[in-house]
Amino acid sequence: IARKLEAVNDIKEPLKSNLLNGKWELLYTTSQSLLQTKRPKFLRPNGKIYQAINIDTLRAQNIETWPFFNQVIIFLVQ
Repeated sequence: IARKLEAVNDIKEPLKSNLLNGKWELLYTTSQSLLQTKRPKFLRPNGKIYQAINIDTLRAQNIETWPFFNQVIIFLVQ
């Protein structure tokens, strides 16, 4: 599905577009590190997960809202 969406995207270089900047709610992920599947169940994310993206610094920040408001900073590569 993602590849089909990318094929019809008018923005050919998304990491250079200001439209990507901002705080996004993550609706779906297969990332085991985000889902924290190795944690005990009561310590796994149980609320919304957000990703704050800043293309000027090529930085993304994953933010858990429950149980501990954890966050992880990711540096993007072009």
